[in-house]
Formats: sequence, structure tokens, C-alpha cells
Amino acid sequence: MSSTVAIVGAGPSGLAACKAALEEGLRPTIFEQGVGVGGVWRGDSGKVWSSLRTNLSKWTCSFSDAPWPETAVDFPGSADVLKYLEMFAMQYNLLEHVRQQSCVKNLDIVPGGWRVTWEQKEDAGMRTTSEVFNFVI
Repeated sequence: MSSTVAIVGAGPSGLAACKAALEEGLRPTIFEQGVGVGGVWRGDSGKVWSSLRTNLSKWTCSFSDAPWPETAVDFPGSADVLKYLEMFAMQYNLLEHVRQQSCVKNLDIVPGGWRVTWEQKEDAGMRTTSEVFNFVI
């Protein structure tokens, strides 16, 4: 059985880590406290605003295997960055590895890896769950 890896956050780094883990034959699980991928680039994160543009060009803030469309402006806006990240996640089938509305609360070293404890939002409220993973990112 392949090793498991817990990844905290479905922003750009978490998505890249998930893709790399899959390429190495690992079984990744991304814990994302929000709804969807994109991390701080989500409009509902409270971290970006509609008129925000990245201060990095589309050539600098892209994944090496997923260039921006040629029609993209040189300095994309926050909504464009979010769309780019969502397309990346769909292109590489990363969404099935994301546990949305799941906030990691604790990490404990245990034999064979890490016990990850998280709270997940459900219709009836919050549910606390723990699982052991071989690795954590």
C-alpha cells in the first residue's frame, strides 16, 4: 500500500504538493478550511478584493506545467488567479483529494507518522476526526 500524506491548505502550494505527491505514487489528502481551492485567492477569504492584481507577472506566478492562457493579461487580477488555480486542480484531478471545510487542529508524532486531528463542518455542526498519515506538508 502506498504512503499517505496530509497537506494543509488548498492554495497554490497545497495544490502543487498534491500533484507532486500523486506523481510519486503517494495518497494525498488536502485539508482546506474553506469551500473550494485557491486559498487566499478566494474572494470569500477576506484576503483579496475584486480590484486586486498580483504584483508578479503571469510568467512568474504560474506552474511550470500549466502556463497561463496567451490571452491572459500580464498581471492577472485576483479572480483570474483563482480561476487559474481552479483550472489547475481540475486539469490534474486534484479536487477528489480535497476535504473542504476541514480545519486542522492538531498534529501529533506517532509511530509510523503523524496523527492529524481536524474539525469538519457538517449540517449538524462540527465533527472532530483523527487519522494517521505517513507524512505531513
